[in-house]
Amino acid sequence: TDNSSLLYIEVTKQIPAFAEKLLKANIESYVKRWDSMIEGSKEDNKVPWRRSKLMIVGQGKAGKTATVRSLLGLSFEPEWVSTVGAELTRTNTRTRSTNGKSESLWQVSKSNAATFTLEAAVRFGGRRPKESLPKEEKIAIKKEARERKVALKDLFRENVTEDQVSSLPINKKEIKSQIERVGERDGTADIGMKKFAHHVIMNSDTDENAISFNIWDYGGQEVFYTLHHLFLTRYGVYMVVFDLREVETSVSEVIRYLTFWLNSVRMHASSAPVLIVGTHLDTLEEMSMEDIDDVLKEVLGKDYSNFPQVHVNEEEGLCFFPVDNKSGLGIERIRLALETVTVSQDYINTQVSFRWIRCLDTMLDNKEKSWFSLKETKSIAADYGILSAIEVSEMLSLFNELGVLVHLTATATLSDIVTTNPQWLIDKISKVILDRRFHLDTNKFRSVGLREDAERLYETAVASGDLLEYLWGRQHTPFFLDFMRRTFLLSDYRFNGKKRFLIPSMLDQAESPLTTKKMPRPKRKERQFSIDFPSDHLPSGVFERIVCLCVSNSSNVEKPFLPPRLWKTTAQVWFGKEDLDCLYILREPERLRISIWNAEAENKYLHIVTSILHKIQADIMGEKFTWELKEWSETKGSFQPYTLANKTRKETTNYQGLELEDFLSSLAQ
Repeated sequence: TDNSSLLYIEVTKQIPAFAEKLLKANIESYVKRWDSMIEGSKEDNKVPWRRSKLMIVGQGKAGKTATVRSLLGLSFEPEWVSTVGAELTRTNTRTRSTNGKSESLWQVSKSNAATFTLEAAVRFGGRRPKESLPKEEKIAIKKEARERKVALKDLFRENVTEDQVSSLPINKKEIKSQIERVGERDGTADIGMKKFAHHVIMNSDTDENAISFNIWDYGGQEVFYTLHHLFLTRYGVYMVVFDLREVETSVSEVIRYLTFWLNSVRMHASSAPVLIVGTHLDTLEEMSMEDIDDVLKEVLGKDYSNFPQVHVNEEEGLCFFPVDNKSGLGIERIRLALETVTVSQDYINTQVSFRWIRCLDTMLDNKEKSWFSLKETKSIAADYGILSAIEVSEMLSLFNELGVLVHLTATATLSDIVTTNPQWLIDKISKVILDRRFHLDTNKFRSVGLREDAERLYETAVASGDLLEYLWGRQHTPFFLDFMRRTFLLSDYRFNGKKRFLIPSMLDQAESPLTTKKMPRPKRKERQFSIDFPSDHLPSGVFERIVCLCVSNSSNVEKPFLPPRLWKTTAQVWFGKEDLDCLYILREPERLRISIWNAEAENKYLHIVTSILHKIQADIMGEKFTWELKEWSETKGSFQPYTLANKTRKETTNYQGLELEDFLSSLAQ
């Protein structure tokens, strides 16, 4: 049988006649409903988006991935596997009531095809008031409902077990063209897509108000933190996961990292709802839920004043949601809470044009491309009547915030890249930025003669071009070199006559001079400064990005005194030919410490640091990323604000949209 003529429906082995009867009874109404929805999608109609981005963050080994599996109704995996970078899952959710009790059903979206147009068409069709329908269509709907009811009665007379359910293919040529037209794919839709199409259409009476999630499960190892700032967005719901057992064993550490994550979320999405989830409920030994609640409220403040966006567990009277992922205890409460807070968000009902949705589907449907140039995107958009550059920009901005594609707009070069497969982007970057304790396979490098190159990367954070080409593939290497340069994840490392690449995130796994005593020190006494951040929160990735841009600047200096000296929490970078021409940076938990030995160049070096901070704010962190520069006062024995009276250079540069090359040139002035 030609696969393109198959329509799949879920039936039982004992009663195939039921399937045939039901299909024949509903075929006319089915086709009319499908035609109505597709025709509606071709017009310039709008539908509510009804989809949210769910971002799950927390420490490594806290149980984030296990919680995602529980949300999706998947079985518990006792073998712990560390998430590399981030893992993306698309879901469909439904909420049903049984005996007055709500139950939330989450399922992984199994179809690999782009289905946003189809889902939107269902929502558009579901909004039509029945009183506005023609008389004959009302009669057809009532007839279909009666026939469904009779057929379902026949079905449930049989004693059918769950493992007897299967998929029965029904060959119906008269609906071939309808199924082929899913998203206008001319017969190329796979069987999974046809099953999905049938399910959506046949359930369109009840599914128009359902919501769905794009789940982003972020890797918890510290090495990945620099990536997170590229993908934490305003529109979405956040879940901060922690291990309940750690409250019993290391409460100060729990307070530290919960504060860190809540501050990180607030910086990118100050109004987005946050659920705090505690895992390993089954292994908790001594502390009660109330005791743990008291600990967490130290972080949240009185009446949650520190983090008012936290959504509390009202049913249990707690500020967090405990869960046992082995048995699923507590997961239903989390599902319903996520849906409750999500449906109250304005963006959920954002009216999105069908033209935008059809453009998105067309881009996602191209499985041979993971990204498009802005020119290509505009060409596709034009096919759907999206002719204005402003409208294209608005469309991409919305879809980026909603988590269905990645479009960074800090510079014209970044804006020219529209990534339609975010998982591909994350996976490729995570081939270079990874935690070697869990994700490194040294054998593969040995077999291709790159063992020394790999060891250099994982010991000094410096990569060769050959290694990056092997990890990314020759075709994609130029793209990722440019992308990582412009997001300050990588810099050129041109020292000792060799061109290599520094990846500062990997410095998290290098030695510290605090223990090795290797840091060279000029003989003259230094001037000390500090960069303080609000709420004593030094955002992840700031130190690494400062190092990245300082090294880029140093690479442009003719014969600096020494190549940079870089470790996990410290960096010393030379901007001149003398030993005094250097900048020393120390990363502390709450601030950055700066030392400068060349008094004549003090103003210049401070300008370099503050300019880099402004550039990080403009391109990566956003307006809520702020800081204060201070200098050490010998008389007061503390750091004091560093003011214009101390001859700081007045900031006049507009860093928004400033390309990397122009920015580095400005630092050299």
